[in-house]
Amino acid sequence: MRTVRAVAVACSLVILAGCGIHNFGAAAGGPASSAEPPPTRSPLVPSASPSQEASVFVYNTHDAERGTKSQRPRGLTLSEFTTVTDMQWRSWGGQSAAATGRLSGTWCLPACQEEPYDVTIEVSAPTEVAGTTYYTEYTFAAPLAIPSELRDKMYQADDGTLMLPGERRASSPPSPTT
Repeated sequence: MRTVRAVAVACSLVILAGCGIHNFGAAAGGPASSAEPPPTRSPLVPSASPSQEASVFVYNTHDAERGTKSQRPRGLTLSEFTTVTDMQWRSWGGQSAAATGRLSGTWCLPACQEEPYDVTIEVSAPTEVAGTTYYTEYTFAAPLAIPSELRDKMYQADDGTLMLPGERRASSPPSPTT
């Protein structure tokens, strides 16, 4: 089983090595234009030292309504509209962390409820909040295997920033049927 998993990870790394990262907050704080090529950062991030790893968290409300500080979570609520589950972390700590997972949200219901979209995600921009360092931004590796109309709804719902302790967001989700 380990050999199969190692081969699968190695194949994924080779495939993703040339991929760029789609940054939700590109240019003027809005969604990136489909005419722009994605940035050319690699989602594959070197591992951090044990001390760096132990000191960076994500604030997570997945399976914890009040939120918790998490490291390498299996599920991560990106916003009140979007979640990544079945996460497999490739790296953690330092300036960024990378994982694969299954993306769904209110913007893609009902289609993605049973079949979430496979993604590679990077969390980054560690920032101290009340004495704890949290990753504050996220991006997805391009290309995203999401139909363009749903991708546009995702961009409307989310801006690439992660929730933080004590934060309340006052936006409303786009309707999945419009």
